[in-house]
Amino acid sequence: MGSNLGKIFGILPPPGYEGLMERVAARLGVNLFTAQQRLGLRHTTVERMMGHCAACSDPGDCRRQLADRSLSEPPGYCPNRKMILALKADLEGGVTRPAPGKSKK
Repeated sequence: MGSNLGKIFGILPPPGYEGLMERVAARLGVNLFTAQQRLGLRHTTVERMMGHCAACSDPGDCRRQLADRSLSEPPGYCPNRKMILALKADLEGGVTRPAPGKSKK
């Protein structure tokens, strides 16, 4: 599976990236485009998350959990676990942050 993030954020996935981070986020109800709009999620952060995912120690287990729908949170070994859970909490909690470079009025 490829990456949809290039279309949304205008970035290219790093070598070895299979789109698992996007799939994990989506499975947990984290829409990265919404996070960009509401929380100011930067494309550089997404690029870094993609790189971490590409270097993951166990993508096979991640794929298995996604395939059998047993994934209820990012696996403990997931290098993006904290970020995905933080985005989920902020999105579910209705948090809104100004986009980078824009001030509140």
